Amino acid sequence: MNAVTSPRDEVRTQPGALTGRSAGVLALLGTAYWALATLRGVRSVVHRSDPDRIVDHADGKGFDYYPSGIWIGWTALTEVILATVLLLAGGILLLMRKQVGRWVIVAGCVAVLANVFHPLIVSDYWYSSFTKWDWITISFAVVTAGLALLSSTKQPS
Repeated sequence: MNAVTSPRDEVRTQPGALTGRSAGVLALLGTAYWALATLRGVRSVVHRSDPDRIVDHADGKGFDYYPSGIWIGWTALTEVILATVLLLAGGILLLMRKQVGRWVIVAGCVAVLANVFHPLIVSDYWYSSFTKWDWITISFAVVTAGLALLSSTKQPS
């Protein structure tokens, strides 16, 4: 028996193509965000050559302490550079249908999570609070890595 097919069946996008494209596009969007974070990080490292500073908050309910020494910002700067480069490379590779792009994206998401959680674990600089933006960043990284790791993403498209 021959199965009856419709011409529209052949045009339909396969699940692997949709999840792969979604993961690739999210990785490239993450690249744009982390590229800006890299620029902020470079600026921060440059300003760390100033002497120690204590800056009062405008509302008078706290302060930020900025210790001197450029060594302080290097860990965070390395994490954002890794996140930027890995998400860019992984997004491009996945959109080119290279399966190694999945793992490069996951490595980039690990760098993102390391950057978010680093201040909570290591006390080499002051970290005043964990904000809603941190939760958005974590969610974005988890969704991107999750899409990259889905079994449908590794199916040929």
